[in-house]
Amino acid sequence: MTKPTWDAIVVGSGFGGAVTAARLAEGGHRVLILERGAWWDGDRVPASGRTGPLHMVRGIRYSTRSRSMSVGVRRHGLYELHQFDRLTCVVSSGVGGGSLVYTDMQVPPPDAYLDAFPDCIDAAEMRPHIDAVRTMLAPRPVAPIPQKARAFDRAVTAAGLGPVHFPDLALTSHPHGKPSRATMGTTYLPMALRHGAELRAMSEVVAMSQTPDGGWQVRYRDHERGRSYVESAPRLILSAGTLGTMRLLFDARDRLGTLPLVSSALGRGFTPNGDMVTVVHRTAQRVDSVAGPPITAYLTAEGRRDFLTAEVGLRLHHMAPSAAVARLLPRTALLIGMGADRIASEATYDGRNLHLGTNRDDDSELFERLAEHATAIASGYRAKRTIVNAPFGRGSTRLASVHPLGGVPMAESPTNGVVDTSGQVHNYPGLFVADGSILPSAPGIPPAMTIAAMAERISHQIHRCPETSGL
Repeated sequence: MTKPTWDAIVVGSGFGGAVTAARLAEGGHRVLILERGAWWDGDRVPASGRTGPLHMVRGIRYSTRSRSMSVGVRRHGLYELHQFDRLTCVVSSGVGGGSLVYTDMQVPPPDAYLDAFPDCIDAAEMRPHIDAVRTMLAPRPVAPIPQKARAFDRAVTAAGLGPVHFPDLALTSHPHGKPSRATMGTTYLPMALRHGAELRAMSEVVAMSQTPDGGWQVRYRDHERGRSYVESAPRLILSAGTLGTMRLLFDARDRLGTLPLVSSALGRGFTPNGDMVTVVHRTAQRVDSVAGPPITAYLTAEGRRDFLTAEVGLRLHHMAPSAAVARLLPRTALLIGMGADRIASEATYDGRNLHLGTNRDDDSELFERLAEHATAIASGYRAKRTIVNAPFGRGSTRLASVHPLGGVPMAESPTNGVVDTSGQVHNYPGLFVADGSILPSAPGIPPAMTIAAMAERISHQIHRCPETSGL
């Protein structure tokens, strides 16, 4: 029998895929990384004017009761919008995945959050994996504190809230002395490539199946050449992001029939991570939200329901805003709230599209508290206009999330979970999931470090138990 070219194929290059690929390659395994998005140069600026921002959009997927369709905008675009009935998810598409657009904020999962995983996973067991991520991304305090963080601090104090926290951020040195974010493209992916991994951008996996010898085969579409290709390996790791991984598994089980034994738990436990955005417009003092890293200050609310509210930079320098919009930016602040919501929606699949019924009423208590918090902070800015739960409004039941999580639950039995405690799909040795879809609930914080640490753990499990992982 001919030896396969690859020991492992990794689908996706974000916090899950890049980490897994790097650790497997470091261990001497031949790794192929397939990424549907493009290599993204952070210094590229699109054309200005009304159509400039479209440069950033890859496509829009509508999965609602009245509309079910996909609209391609720009194949090299960075953002993809998923519109469900009462939920809009904004995700990224590019080499580096979510690390291209995340807030740089590195927050480890609380010990209590890890208790939601199966019993064998706890704070002590996860500590070395969290430390490994911290070593790779090297988060550190920002100095000096940017103007927008000082403005947020003043607004919080004026509102009678506080104290404000200044998070450690994952930043790297820039050739011109200006710090830039530490992405998977500046940390784990170079490590993977140094150890012999191959990365193919613009390569979207559209189907997967088992081979007769128990290995794995994927078919992917090369969007540059307009052709389809097939690759195979003993192991396949799905790290396509929550929505992408769910879609691949649903499609293989329900439409193609190539993985009929995937657990009926697929789709359960979806959460938007309690995300809620508030736009604070025409503030009394300059905010300068465009300057500096995305999040440089945040406020927590502890008690019966924990959540945080942070000022987040308006990263519009790639979008070439018009002169009229540019004039408004110095006095516009953007707040993002995240909370440990109690939402556990179930995604369904109609043979073509995912469907989610998630909405604000699924945890109205949390979202109302987030709204109250944001409104109080806006009053501290002395803003003339505030849009809570932007862009929909405070009275709407619609939500927007940049952190869709869950849907591929982890459990010791296929009755309750799609993957086991090593991240391996029940009934399918050698098939793993390593991304935000395996998180058990909303952490209520930026999930980057949690996802990366779980990928570190899964990589370790693959190395430790090769006889059950396709090695």
